Amino acid sequence: MSTVSATSSSTTAGQAKTTMTAESLLGSDFKTWLTLMTAQLRNQDPFDPVDSTEYTAQLAQFSALEQQVHTNDLLSDLITVSASNDMAGMAEWIGKEVRVVAPADYAGTPVPVHASPDPTAYRAELVVLDRYGTEVNRLMINTGESDLEWNGRDAAGHDVAWSRYSFEVESFDSDGELISTRGAEIYADVLEVQKSGDLYALMLPGGVSVGTEEISAVRSAEG
Repeated sequence: MSTVSATSSSTTAGQAKTTMTAESLLGSDFKTWLTLMTAQLRNQDPFDPVDSTEYTAQLAQFSALEQQVHTNDLLSDLITVSASNDMAGMAEWIGKEVRVVAPADYAGTPVPVHASPDPTAYRAELVVLDRYGTEVNRLMINTGESDLEWNGRDAAGHDVAWSRYSFEVESFDSDGELISTRGAEIYADVLEVQKSGDLYALMLPGGVSVGTEEISAVRSAEG
């Protein structure tokens, strides 16, 4: 009798261990889990067989596990398809012009600039900076949102070198105190779309990279 009790205790412990192992395998490999359950049934104590209720529960667990694996596979397929569709959609940006705060290359023709001074500004100025951040020119502009052109000349009225320039809008109050400084926007061609993780970046001339959230307007390349 003691031998049977010892065997029963050992078997019960083994069943508990097998159950915990099965739970730890959820979401992993249900084939391994099935092998463990089959081994449990094959080696069960004939004097203390697996309870039918427990056996049914384990089968239900196995069914749920298998369904979870299939669901994960389906989700992976859907994510792959979605990513492909996203990239195809992003490709439509190529060839468009986007309005964004970015430097512009001056090559002898006026550079269109979109300025948005502070809404409370009494006076506003457009500041032109060279590629090193040195001020090249400063122009009075409207205090309201407006489109204008920089003619490629410095403060002395001389033509500047063909190079890359950036633009800032400085807003002042009625006492001449600076309220804010914000970047002015230019239109640039989208040459390429790149993906990094879940984020997309638009590549502009000169190797400039911007995120789609930085864009305030889009138009066809013909303007």
